[in-house]
Amino acid sequence: MAAAVAVARSASPAPLPGCTPLFDAAAMREADRRSAADHAMPSILLMERAGLATAEAIRGRYPGARSAAIVVGSGNNGGDGMVVARHLAEWGWEVAVRAPGGGAPSTPDAAVMARIAATLGIAVEPLEGSGDLAADVVVDGLLGTGARGAPRGAVGAAVERLAAHGGPVVSLDLPSGVEADTGRVAGAAVRADLTVTYHGDLVGLRVAPGREHAGEVLVADIGIPSAVTLEPVAWLAGPGAAAAVPPKGAGADKYRAGSVLVVAGAPGLTGAACLAARASLRAGAGLT
Repeated sequence: MAAAVAVARSASPAPLPGCTPLFDAAAMREADRRSAADHAMPSILLMERAGLATAEAIRGRYPGARSAAIVVGSGNNGGDGMVVARHLAEWGWEVAVRAPGGGAPSTPDAAVMARIAATLGIAVEPLEGSGDLAADVVVDGLLGTGARGAPRGAVGAAVERLAAHGGPVVSLDLPSGVEADTGRVAGAAVRADLTVTYHGDLVGLRVAPGREHAGEVLVADIGIPSAVTLEPVAWLAGPGAAAAVPPKGAGADKYRAGSVLVVAGAPGLTGAACLAARASLRAGAGLT
């Protein structure tokens, strides 16, 4: 899995050098809100940048591909997919846009992107059979960061179809069926080869089982100003994090290497406490 590209600026310093901030869905919504409220940036501009960045990532990742099936939901994730379809078509790709039940966009920005695509002859058609996914690349634009629980109804059936697809799949924001804040998979979930997420890296893409569905993760810059800082909910340790921990000297005793208190477990449930205690000793703590 590729390392994250830090785009979103953290409001607090990293605990160790080389750590990447991880955010939840609420932080991403706040970034969008502050871009509009504080910096007069229209949300549809961010959608355009997101779709363009994804189309460029697809073209770079699959240089031999010339066709794409873009499966869109009714929300803004589907709007991002419409932008992807438009740019790939402009570059000479054969594109087909499919929607579960052929549903119309439910958000203003997604509706605008669908109308723009329609002027270029890109129509949204119902997702019906497995043949609808016959393309070099399939794009998952069904569910975004706000989705919770198992996908249901026509969308759930579409997620199952994408999950069973044998070819390359690229997910927008995160694989449909994966929860952004926890990585939880409550039902069917897409298994992507590449996930393009926007502005900030998500917890759900980095913890199991979500990370097993995400494939390679690319964090795309969509133009949110650097003045918009966010509070991470977690940090992803990079290769430099371990090097930042000072080594224990050859002559040092346990009282010079710091101590760790583990508060965990219950009668008959001591496994987690034992694992945590042993891990702290392995990591170099002098006393646990």
